[in-house]
Amino acid sequence: MRRITVYLIFFTTFYFSYGQTISHSPIVGGVTSSEASFVIRTENTDSVKVELSSEANFTSTISSEYFLVNEEIDGFVKLVIENLSPATKYYYRFYLNEILFDDGRERYFKTFPIDGTASNFMFTFGSGQQERFDEESYFGNIFPVIAQGDNAFFIEQGDWTYPDSTDTPADPQNYFSVDYNRVIDTYKARYTFDYPMYVLLENTPIAYTYDDHDVSDNDCDSTYPGIDNSIKGFIEMFPGYNLPASDKGIWHKFTYGNSEVFMVDNRSKRSPNIDGMEFITPDSAIFNPADHHTILGTDQMNWLLDGLKNSDATWKFISSGTPFNPGWRAAIEWALSFQGIVDQVVFPIVGSVSPTEIAIHAADKWSGFPNDIIKLISFIIENQIENVIFLTGDSHNAGLDDGTNSVLPELMDSGLDRTNGRTVQIFEYLGIHVWNRGGHTLDLGLNNFLNSYGRVTVFGDDSVKLEAVSEDGTVLGNNTVKAGYIPVSVHAAVGPEVLFFGEVDVESEPVTYPFNIISTSSDELVIQSITLTDDESFSLSDFELPLVIPAQKKESIFVTYNPSQPNRTDSAYIEIRTNAPKNPYFKVRVFGNATGTVNIENDETVPKDFVLEQNFPNPFNPMTIIKFSVPRSSDIKLKIYNTLGEEVMTLVDGYFEKGSYEAVWYGYNEKHIQLGSGIYIYNLIAESKIISSKKMILLR
Repeated sequence: MRRITVYLIFFTTFYFSYGQTISHSPIVGGVTSSEASFVIRTENTDSVKVELSSEANFTSTISSEYFLVNEEIDGFVKLVIENLSPATKYYYRFYLNEILFDDGRERYFKTFPIDGTASNFMFTFGSGQQERFDEESYFGNIFPVIAQGDNAFFIEQGDWTYPDSTDTPADPQNYFSVDYNRVIDTYKARYTFDYPMYVLLENTPIAYTYDDHDVSDNDCDSTYPGIDNSIKGFIEMFPGYNLPASDKGIWHKFTYGNSEVFMVDNRSKRSPNIDGMEFITPDSAIFNPADHHTILGTDQMNWLLDGLKNSDATWKFISSGTPFNPGWRAAIEWALSFQGIVDQVVFPIVGSVSPTEIAIHAADKWSGFPNDIIKLISFIIENQIENVIFLTGDSHNAGLDDGTNSVLPELMDSGLDRTNGRTVQIFEYLGIHVWNRGGHTLDLGLNNFLNSYGRVTVFGDDSVKLEAVSEDGTVLGNNTVKAGYIPVSVHAAVGPEVLFFGEVDVESEPVTYPFNIISTSSDELVIQSITLTDDESFSLSDFELPLVIPAQKKESIFVTYNPSQPNRTDSAYIEIRTNAPKNPYFKVRVFGNATGTVNIENDETVPKDFVLEQNFPNPFNPMTIIKFSVPRSSDIKLKIYNTLGEEVMTLVDGYFEKGSYEAVWYGYNEKHIQLGSGIYIYNLIAESKIISSKKMILLR
């Protein structure tokens, strides 16, 4: 006989006999092969039961008993139903005070396959929502799009409704979670019928862990107040899975067929981010975290390691509210290296930020907790644990990496209904390229910054396809992970990969900029060679080879630009060879514009005609050099057009003395928007007429 057990968190005898209704969208979660959990909120109702059927017309049904509504948590009811059939589609509906609630909507979910069953299925995930209320064309549009797919389940990775920014009093220290009534209000905001996410919730099981905004405050850690209330709210008002340490955090796991998902809690036990910084002055710091600096805490890390080791699943997904990619350590070190060199960096959306502020923000990710990275990667390698994949959020945009930079394959997608933060592009503009399989990268240009979500397709025991998908259906990037993947213990990141020295007068003091080489996995990195292709204008600081960099440490190399000839662009490559098996070679590009004057009246090299040379390299990515010659003082323009004849960039516009010159083009337009692959035409215009035209090819 089928047994149904229903758990009610709290109950009360207070009841209204009129106007009973389900005020907020019912939500189903905690689904396994044999059970499911429901949360609903009612008004003017004292008792609720749920009815399930494998038939849409409810010919044959399974019903619970009636249970009382809990007024202490504002009418929420939580029910768990057991002994369901595996891999079965169930329709569900509710009775309020013995009256069927019927709003005309069809609600259903599907139980999971029996644990260990090799399965072909798809699930989706993302983080962040409900910011863009003033943009009606985007308001929640992403959720009906996700709901169109055959989702086995949906993972919400945090920043769910941003309660700290939508419901925080004037006192910024009065965090929303300190008052449990306001925690209740945030769950009411999550389940509202006024927001289109309910279209997804009514037919897709959901799993959830909070991140920063929906636990206490932005970039919060274990020292922030109110975390206990956030844990309590999750237990009482979300239909989740069992928590192994409910007094400490909400980390947990669940299994779907041959896949296991580890939902980690990045906030409840983490060390303060800023503790990873050692401040030399109030405005200057170095990255120097202590051994105990942790993002998960001891209990959760041990739970994760034991779970990975003992898992019988083919695929092990780690769902993390913050990005894992250790290559983003290059962003931390870039920012700290340019303290005192650059006062402020101007970013789209974000605005003007100091390098120190950039470093502190970047250290909020896993890359700011190197000891936990070493512990996790070392354990996976030592125990030969196959097929560990990271699914991550928080960054407000998308990026994918096949493990070349992220060590473990990673899909980061966190733009459910948020203004796109463009973090990936921002760091790529700064020369930090650590997402090699697409997303909101420079290769995309600025043409698609709509909402996006992560889509994961499991092909039994064979492979997993990871995709970042825009709400208009565009696949922003993808990566397929074949079964048997184990990370390697030596990885490297270099950043920035481009150093532009700007204008330097030949008579002035030379200019020196750094770049950093970082060991991003669990073993030491060995630099076998560093070669500079132009040692006339550029030089490197002293170092000894082989250069050994311990795990999760960095070495700074300084480049000095000391031009000897004016009125030209100097460029060079620094080629770096390492012992990292996946990414052994790096190139750092360096550019500088030499300025100054020189007597060229009797110089035999003075050009006798206007000359426009073919760009080099051609085809190119990401930059090319265009040389031109001026036989007499003239107004010069160098313009670039697409094949439709539309002007995309005026690269040169000014008065030039006679001589030979170079211009560098990075493949962007006047608005600094990166252009796509294609043929482009460039014209040299002198004395108000076109002197010469040539074609070049940009390859993305």
